[in-house]
Amino acid sequence: MIWWVAAIVCCLDQLTKLWAVQALSTGRTITLLENFLQLSYARNQGGAAGLLSSHPQWLTLLSVVALAVIIWWARTVPPDERFARLGFGAILGGAIGNMLDRLFRGGFFVGTYVVDFIDAHWYYQLHWPTFNLADSAICVGIVMVVLAHMRAGHAAACRAPNPTTAQTSNQAGKE
Repeated sequence: MIWWVAAIVCCLDQLTKLWAVQALSTGRTITLLENFLQLSYARNQGGAAGLLSSHPQWLTLLSVVALAVIIWWARTVPPDERFARLGFGAILGGAIGNMLDRLFRGGFFVGTYVVDFIDAHWYYQLHWPTFNLADSAICVGIVMVVLAHMRAGHAAACRAPNPTTAQTSNQAGKE
């Protein structure tokens, strides 16, 4: 399941970026919700919100390491934890989608960028950093994994015997 979700997210991300390059790179902007949401082309040479934009080689290397950690961690999730597996698939698909941009847009380690095109704002005054489908999938996936782990932790806590009750039961059995 993880790999199918990752493949779907990655393909959708690359298709939407291809569309954005063709439809928006000329400076065209498409308003979806007046004063809140528009589509406009941007090249992000950094990570989230432009971090490390002056060091793209470090960002690419960090992305490869993060991708390896995500793959390792995702493989440890039991098959019956579907919600967490969906979340990891979304994270993995988004990470691969952005990694493909870093590897094939611009230079291999120099001048790399990720295509961003979703611009959320509040009356054009307060702007969220421009993002893409991969970024959204990563954020939603993280929330899903955290919720799944919280739910699993709560379920484990509910199943765990109460130490006070267990001790009382043991003492009662000795008498």
